[in-house]
Amino acid sequence: MRRKPTKGGVTVAGSQDEQNNTNEVAVPLRLERRWYILARLLKDGRVSTAELANELGVTARTIRRDIADIFPALLYDIKASEYVIERGGARLEMKKKRYYDFNMRCNVSEKQAIARRIVLGNDEGDPLIHENEGVYIGLGSTTTYLARAMRGSPYVILTNSIGVINELADSEEATLSCSGGELSSHLGGFIGDEAAEVIGKFNASKVVIGTSGISLETGDLTFHDRKQRSVLDAAININTCKTLIIAADAGKFGHIDPWVFANMKDLAKRRKVVIVTAGKGAEEHRTQFEAYREKLQQPNQLELIVAPLDSS
Repeated sequence: MRRKPTKGGVTVAGSQDEQNNTNEVAVPLRLERRWYILARLLKDGRVSTAELANELGVTARTIRRDIADIFPALLYDIKASEYVIERGGARLEMKKKRYYDFNMRCNVSEKQAIARRIVLGNDEGDPLIHENEGVYIGLGSTTTYLARAMRGSPYVILTNSIGVINELADSEEATLSCSGGELSSHLGGFIGDEAAEVIGKFNASKVVIGTSGISLETGDLTFHDRKQRSVLDAAININTCKTLIIAADAGKFGHIDPWVFANMKDLAKRRKVVIVTAGKGAEEHRTQFEAYREKLQQPNQLELIVAPLDSS
C-alpha cells in the first residue's frame, strides 16, 4: 500500500485503487501525517513548520502540535539522535559517538550520485579523478560512498577515514595508506597533529573533502567539530594538489556551522575548486553560486557540478 500526502491528510492507494483510478481517498489520520513528517526529518535533518503545513494542507498550528505531541514517542528508538523543537520547526541533533553512523543512512541517493559523478564522470566521460593518480580522501559519509565507487580501480590513496579504509582495504588494485593519528569514533576517522602532518606531506594531485555547510553569500566553508581543524587545514594546503573537490549534498548550502575552515575565494586563488552536489534544490543554488563566482578575480577556478540522481 502506497501513501502520499494530500490536502487535508494522506492519500492511501491500494492495488484496486490503481486499477480503477477512482477510489483514492484522503485519510486525515494524524498518525499518517506524523510519519510523513518523521520521514522528512530523518532525510533532511530539519523540518520547517511552514513548509510542512503547505505540503500537507493543514495549518501551522496543526504541524506544531504534531511536532510537540508525537515525536518524543516516535524517536524513542532512534538511538543516534536527540530531538530538538525550535522556532519554526524541529531538528535532529546527533549524539557524538553515532554522528558518522547516522550520516551514512541520510541522503544516500544524493551521496551515491556525487560519488558516481566524481569517479565515472558524465555522459561524455570527464571523471574528476583518474586512475594511478594520488588522491587524498577526507572524513565524512559522502567520501565513504566515494570510496565504494572507486573499488576495482588502481588509485593511489591516502585517507584518515575509517569508512574509506573499510571500503578499500581488500582492494587488490588500489594502493591505500592511512594517516594514523587520534581516532575519533564521532567523526569516523583519525584527527590531530599526527594525522595532519602525514596528510600535509602526501603527494596528491586531487583532494576530496566534505563540508558541513556552504555559504553562497560569503563563500565560507564550515564544519561542526573544531577537532577537525588540523586535518582540514592540512588537506587544503597540500602543495601538489591541482584540484580540490568538495563533495556536499544540496542540504549543505545555506547550512552554516560555527567553525569556518576555508573560504572559496581564497581556495580558488591557488587551485581549481570543484563543488559536486546532488539532491533537492541543487539546481536552484546555481544562480546564487554564479553570482558569487563572478565576483572572483579568476572565476574559472571555481565550478559547481550538479550530479543527476539515479532514475532507476
